[in-house]
Amino acid sequence: MESVVLPLLVETAKPMVNAFQNWFTDEINLVVWGFRKELKKLQRKIQPIESIVLKMNDADKTVESWLRNVVSILYNVEDMLDVLAYEKQRDFVMKTRPKTGKTRHLLWPLKRLYYRRKIGNWISRINTNIDEALKEAQTISQLRGLMHSPLPAATNIITSQGAAAEDRLQHLRRNVDMSLIVGRDSDVDSVVDKLCNPSQDSYNVSSNRLSVIAIMGIGGIGKTVLAKKVFEDKRVTDNFTERIWVVAPTVFTTEGILNKMVEYIYMSSSETVSSSEIAVRKLKNKLDGKKYLLVVDDVWDEDQEMWDATRSSLESIGGSHESMILVTTRATDVAHKMHAFVHHLPKLLADDSWSLFKEVAFANMSPEYISIFETTGKNIVEKCKGVPLAIKSIGGMLQTKSDPYEWEKIEQSEIWDLPQDGTGILPSLMLSYKHLSSPLLQKCFCFCATSLKSYHMDKNWLIWKWMALGLVQQSESRDLMEDIAEGYINALLSISFLHVALRDEIGEIVRYGMHDLVHDLATSVSKHQVLILEAGNPVTAISDVRHLAIYERKELKTECWDKDKVAVKNLRTLVIYKNSPGGLLKHVKYLRVLNLQDTGLKEVPESIAGLKCLKVLSLVYNPIKVLPEFITKWYNLQTLNLLGCDLLEEVPGGLSNLVNLRHLYIDRLISLPAGMIGQLTCLQTLPILGVREGGFQISELGGLPHISDKLEIRGLELIKSKQDAESASLSEKSRVKKLRLFWNNDNDWVKHEEVLDGLEPNRNLRLLTIQRYGGENFPSWLMRMDVIKIIELVNCRRCRKLPTLGHLPFLEKLKIKNMESLECIGVELYGASSSSSSGVMYFPSLKQVELLGLDKLTEWVEPSSGEWTIFPLLEELKIEDCPELKTTPYKFPSLEQLTVTNITTSSLLLSKILSNKGSLTCLKVVQIDGITEITHLPEELAEYCTSLQTLRIKRCQNLSYLPESLSKLISLELLQINYCPNLVSLSNLSCLGLLRQVDIFDIRGLTNFPEGLLDCKSLERLWFSNCPKVKKLPDLTGLSRLCNLSITSMTKMISHPPDWLYHLPCLTTLHIGSYYELDEFPDMSFLSKITSLKTLHLYGWEKLQSLPEQLQQFTTLKGLVICDFESMEYLPDWLGNLSSLDSLYPARCKNLKKLPTEDAIKRLTKLSYLLIQDCPLLEKAVKVNGTEHHKISNIKDFVLNII
Repeated sequence: MESVVLPLLVETAKPMVNAFQNWFTDEINLVVWGFRKELKKLQRKIQPIESIVLKMNDADKTVESWLRNVVSILYNVEDMLDVLAYEKQRDFVMKTRPKTGKTRHLLWPLKRLYYRRKIGNWISRINTNIDEALKEAQTISQLRGLMHSPLPAATNIITSQGAAAEDRLQHLRRNVDMSLIVGRDSDVDSVVDKLCNPSQDSYNVSSNRLSVIAIMGIGGIGKTVLAKKVFEDKRVTDNFTERIWVVAPTVFTTEGILNKMVEYIYMSSSETVSSSEIAVRKLKNKLDGKKYLLVVDDVWDEDQEMWDATRSSLESIGGSHESMILVTTRATDVAHKMHAFVHHLPKLLADDSWSLFKEVAFANMSPEYISIFETTGKNIVEKCKGVPLAIKSIGGMLQTKSDPYEWEKIEQSEIWDLPQDGTGILPSLMLSYKHLSSPLLQKCFCFCATSLKSYHMDKNWLIWKWMALGLVQQSESRDLMEDIAEGYINALLSISFLHVALRDEIGEIVRYGMHDLVHDLATSVSKHQVLILEAGNPVTAISDVRHLAIYERKELKTECWDKDKVAVKNLRTLVIYKNSPGGLLKHVKYLRVLNLQDTGLKEVPESIAGLKCLKVLSLVYNPIKVLPEFITKWYNLQTLNLLGCDLLEEVPGGLSNLVNLRHLYIDRLISLPAGMIGQLTCLQTLPILGVREGGFQISELGGLPHISDKLEIRGLELIKSKQDAESASLSEKSRVKKLRLFWNNDNDWVKHEEVLDGLEPNRNLRLLTIQRYGGENFPSWLMRMDVIKIIELVNCRRCRKLPTLGHLPFLEKLKIKNMESLECIGVELYGASSSSSSGVMYFPSLKQVELLGLDKLTEWVEPSSGEWTIFPLLEELKIEDCPELKTTPYKFPSLEQLTVTNITTSSLLLSKILSNKGSLTCLKVVQIDGITEITHLPEELAEYCTSLQTLRIKRCQNLSYLPESLSKLISLELLQINYCPNLVSLSNLSCLGLLRQVDIFDIRGLTNFPEGLLDCKSLERLWFSNCPKVKKLPDLTGLSRLCNLSITSMTKMISHPPDWLYHLPCLTTLHIGSYYELDEFPDMSFLSKITSLKTLHLYGWEKLQSLPEQLQQFTTLKGLVICDFESMEYLPDWLGNLSSLDSLYPARCKNLKKLPTEDAIKRLTKLSYLLIQDCPLLEKAVKVNGTEHHKISNIKDFVLNII
């Protein structure tokens, strides 16, 4: 019977024995403790082990047992070498850092003798173990002749993929790899049509339930990519107000789905909650009455009851009945139990498969050579069976194969004939894995399995881990290990084993994703070494495990650790996320990587003080205040990650002993001992640095040649001269991509100019921020930043003009903020130009301009003479708080978003931009606020801006009318007009078929309800308030999608409610109140006739001292918002009668200090959410030890948010 474990053990041993040759050479050259002879002997004995392992091809259990023993020996050798390196580093520190300990000189010779004897004995034991292993190899019949047998062809090292596929983990792939999509246009059209035009005879539509469409197909066929294409299709974005993308949890639960929706909508994982009821409440705030599309990717669970419960919860959110759910799944039963309309995603046709393969495999090949490989290539494509992931992976691997013989070997490989789990995908992935360029790269890929499918992998974390585990070997070119590791990442990208998930502001890749099937492959080839424990998963045997990850297990029992202390001692990687480590840390001894993320640790556990082999320590998001001294003795440490440790104030001075430290992450300014940074000569990643007397000095950077990525320096006013600034040698640091320079005051402007001139960075810089610079002029080097993408100049209050930047070819964002002396943005910004310089283009790549808080700025001029083009790609222009600004350029052919706020002296600049046809063709968002002189918007805005989706106008006191042709804005979805007292009427809105939201506040001159609004059948929200000349709203019955309506301040509307108010089928949220001319609320009994009503917003006024008692009749009410009851001091006990209430929001009630009695609150059994906003007395009372805290402390699933 074929062994499952044997080939995996072979794959473990191969890179170790290959790497040991370099390691031994390095250690033998370095050692001075007398171990040269022993290490040479050990090196010779490793060589026959290497010969056996590399030719291993036997499945006998005895062979497997032997190889297990060999792997254990090799790990032991690795431990010994790392401990030896540690002792060497300690010896070096003891000699070169004499101030690290007072008693060291007396005790160190004895300790040195002790450690020498200990390591000598260790080497002897290893030599003995290898001798025994070699003798055993000679007696095993299966190994006879193995040393001289030829290396076999690629063999199967995966025989049981199903186990890895059973636990489908959530994989939040919002950034799905969308490259090279072919042959799917008709599938996109079909799914989009089903979403936008659901069949009326389908089960869900006819039963008035949420409709479900399922994209079904085998793994790797492109279900997620198709769903993403549909998700981003313009027809879908136009048809659905909100779109939500979640990935089904491993164990499908209602709470899991709802929490993923909350996380997506609120864009924060901190918003997740502890119960379905609270999640529904939060979702209702965002989705109530809206037509939304929910995509649930990768559904496996077939539990009918769980799905029914989930759909009921989704329907209770109160979204439009036209909302839709789109799922992707491999399982027919899933689609059946969801009553879904199924779209079967077929395999690619032969022509499409070949087109995709050619795009990948022949990307770097000259056309004249392609014909040589065409026949073999088509045969390989046929074996991929029309599966896109397989085609891209094989194609990417074949990019590096230039010999036809290599292509033929792959075509004829036995792996294509292996039995599969029905997907037809693993043979191609296995071939790509087997043909990775080195065993070390294979191991790097394997260790990607320690990350969950639901997590995008941080680039730096991958690199740190690979380096710490000895998988990145220094090359002869002496490239940095980080660069070599990045080459490994690029190799995995090229064969689609990884895809780009997230880029930072300058376009650098920071996170990677991995397809589920690729993750299954990584799990399969590493499962004898890697163990992942999640909530709900049992703890399995850990005897072979070297890499352990524990994610959010609520109960982490340690019996297994105590029973198998040897296995725990031998762990190389330990990741614990949102768990207490318990007693686990007391057993670890040879860890290389320790990640304790968000575990609640207040101090670093002393049990890890003896980790001599530790190379990566991550303590992210822990409330640690002080780092212990024992950290300063981890001489092998390469990475120390303290991001999010907000209570940390300083680090120990002995941190300078960490001579191998390459990455020190601290994201807040803390006190650093003088000279510490300068002594850490291997540093590449630095914390935020603050120059200070007796602390860090700028000259310390001069001896750090490898500083990489970002560098932030504060306190620059303390640098004494240009020479001191030049001592940092920033111009030589070509690896720095982001530089942020901060002064704390700007008193000595002459010195500021000299210092900034001396801080000239390397021309490879991508981002530059200069803040509180006190000079009058910017240095000339700023004009030479050829590849820079982002420039931010903030609080440079003496500068009267901007530097010349128009020629910079890659500049994408320019931010100018709070420059008090800047009066004119002149021609110097663009650079010199003359009438003969035809065809000059300024700012060729600029996409975003922000001019903020420029109090004296009066004009922004165009280039002076000659033929020129400016801002051809500008997409976003934001001008805020520039009250004196009168003129700007106005031709922006690519402009998509325009924001103009608080310009009081002239409306000319706005009118010129909005009347220029060339600036309107791409415009999607216009936001105007506080433009006091503007009287009207130009007609051109409505005539030519057919792409406009959002129009917000606020605090324009002299605005009297809008364009007559406003109805031509056929793409408009949101119209908001607030506080424009002289606006008399609105234009006809009848043709705005996509309009979903209209907010009209405080338009005191408005005499009529907007004409044509009743024809806007997509309208979902209408807020019409404080327009005193409009006494009543017309019949809104035709607005069948209207779900959110405000009739505040309209006394006649509530005194004599119209009948149509009861016939709005989707109306779930109503705003009433602010009837300042009345002494009390009018009769509210009409609310009981609005059967769909779920949430009531109640606005008070000064005369009211209490809530209207008639409110207690509405026991079906689920949400109650109470605003502006400024004289009210307590909430009445009869609120306890609102038995369905699940959320309560008191806001802007300045004298409110008491909740209902404890008994009344107990009757609110469904109450799960309380938001208190701008109620200072009540906020104080409900806090711990407050007078009202006891009333809320026992409510189940109670959430208190105080803003």
